[in-house]
Amino acid sequence: MVKILEFDNFSKTFNGREVVKNLSFSVQQGRIVGLLGKNGAGKSTSLRGALGLIRPTSGHARILGGSFAELGIQARRVGVSIEGVGHTPDATVARDLRVCTQLLGLPASRRDEVLDLTGLDHARNLPVKKLSTGMRQRHSLAVAMLANPDVLILDEPTNGLDPEGIHWLRTFLRMRANEGSTVLLSSHMLAEVEQTVDDVVILQQTLRYSGSLHDLTAGGRRRLEECFFELVPPTDSSLPEAAKNA
Repeated sequence: MVKILEFDNFSKTFNGREVVKNLSFSVQQGRIVGLLGKNGAGKSTSLRGALGLIRPTSGHARILGGSFAELGIQARRVGVSIEGVGHTPDATVARDLRVCTQLLGLPASRRDEVLDLTGLDHARNLPVKKLSTGMRQRHSLAVAMLANPDVLILDEPTNGLDPEGIHWLRTFLRMRANEGSTVLLSSHMLAEVEQTVDDVVILQQTLRYSGSLHDLTAGGRRRLEECFFELVPPTDSSLPEAAKNA
C-alpha cells in the first residue's frame, strides 16, 4: 500500500521539555487513522509537525513523499482542519470561503459546493466568530475540503458537534475513504473513534501502538477504551477516591 504520511523518529522539545519523542509510524492510502492520546500527549504537536507549522528537534515527518514545504502546488492535495489555522474570524462564512477559494485558484462555484456539502449554506452570511463550536467545526472542514484533497488532517473534529453532527462526520469520512482519500484525525473521544477509524496510533509522548483497530481490539471482542488504558494507564489524579483505595 502507498504511504501517504510518515513519521520517522520525529521528536520535538519545547523549553527543555520533550513533548514528542522518537515517533515513528505511517498512514496508508484510503485509511481513516485515529491519533489518540491524553491531553498533552503530543497529538497536536505531531499534526503541526506534519504540516510544517513547527520544526522537529530531530527526525522527520513526510507527507506525499516529502516535507509539506516541498509540496508546492501539491499542497492543494492536503486539507487541514486545525484550530487557529486558515480562518478569518471577522469575515462571514461565505466571504472567508471565497477568499480561500481565490487563494487556491479554484472556481468560485466550489465555495457553494462545500457550503452545501458541509451543511453550512444556511449560515453563509454569519460572521465566523459568531458560529457555535459545532458550526465552526463544519466551517473548518469546509475550508479543508475546498480543493477536494486526497488527504485530510483533522484535529479533534468532533469537538462541539451534536449527535447528528457526529453521525454526519463519521459517514462523510467513510465516504471519502471509500473513494480513496486518506484521513488522519486526532481525538480523545474513544467511543466515537471506535466507530470511525480503520487504524489506531496511540501516543503518550512516544509511540505506544500503531496498527489496525481490528487487531488492537481482537476483532471487536474488546473495547478500544480498555485497550487504550492498558497501553496508557490512567494517572492516580484521574481516578475516583474509591478506586484509588480499592
